[in-house]
Amino acid sequence: MFKSRRKEGGIIMKILGVGLTQTCIDRLRGDGYHVANCEVKDEDDLWGCVGSEIPDIVLVNLDECSWLTNRLQKLRQQDIHIPFVGIGTATQESRAEQRADFLAEGGNDFLGKPVFYPELVASIDSLHRLHSGSVHGRSVMVRFGEAELYLDMAKGVISVNGVYLKLTSMEYKLLELLMLHRNQLVKRATIENVLYGYDEVPDHNSIQVLMFRIRGKLSQEGIEAKELIKTIREQGYCLG
Repeated sequence: MFKSRRKEGGIIMKILGVGLTQTCIDRLRGDGYHVANCEVKDEDDLWGCVGSEIPDIVLVNLDECSWLTNRLQKLRQQDIHIPFVGIGTATQESRAEQRADFLAEGGNDFLGKPVFYPELVASIDSLHRLHSGSVHGRSVMVRFGEAELYLDMAKGVISVNGVYLKLTSMEYKLLELLMLHRNQLVKRATIENVLYGYDEVPDHNSIQVLMFRIRGKLSQEGIEAKELIKTIREQGYCLG
């Protein structure tokens, strides 16, 4: 796990490297960054690393992980908003195509080889400032027994004891709403408006289905989900 690095302005920097060279890792660490490097074969490995490390930035060597570009959109569809910086091939023609594909699939920045180190650091720091300073950068911690449920709105993730929950976009929105209004009754009409808008009429049991799935995922992490999220008959739900 990372130790926190606090830079000027109180910024905490945590970097997850995927397929980085040892030279790059050593230089970043030498400059005070805390870097964990993961060797991954597919998106499940990547998800495991992201979930266990909970980084602020993911730095990827695309020549070692060419499959990642086509999988990144899958993470974005699950509302994972952690910035991804790709490092690409040295061939100029291939680099342009690789850059376009990576950014189109949800990458945040792309640097070609050989990497100009000050540019790499500037990219990492600027993306971290952008996401840390987001108007959606609020976080909420809910303690329930031995468990800590953590909402990080800047990254668009919810974790239990440091492990990300694999939530769909709708599941995330519902659980986020309940966490932001913990210990309060959130009425069904409010939930429907937040999830579907005023113009769309959801199926009669759509909210119950979402809640069933959320509780199931919380239960897998050892939480008594029905005790954490109580159903208020014919009214709505209350978390806490």
